[in-house]
Amino acid sequence: MKTAHGICIVALNTNLYYKSDKVTEGLTEPAHQFLRLKGIFSVFKKASGKGIRHVLPVIAEKVRQPWMHMNFHNELNNII
Repeated sequence: MKTAHGICIVALNTNLYYKSDKVTEGLTEPAHQFLRLKGIFSVFKKASGKGIRHVLPVIAEKVRQPWMHMNFHNELNNII
C-alpha cells in the first residue's frame, strides 16, 4: 500500500513464522511472503531509493528466546 505522501506500507502475517505454529515448522517459505517482500523492496528502491524498514521485536522479553523458527528469523533479518 502506498500512502498519499508516497510512503510504502507492507505488513506480513508473522504468525506463520512463530515457534508456536507447528504447521509451518520446517517449511521453507509459508505463503511466499519473503519473496513478495523482496519484490516490493526492489520496486520501491528503484522508484524512490529511500525507505524505512521496521519489524516488531522477534525476541520474547520475558524468556529471552526468539519467537520465530530460526530459519524464518534469519531470512527476515537478511531481507531487512
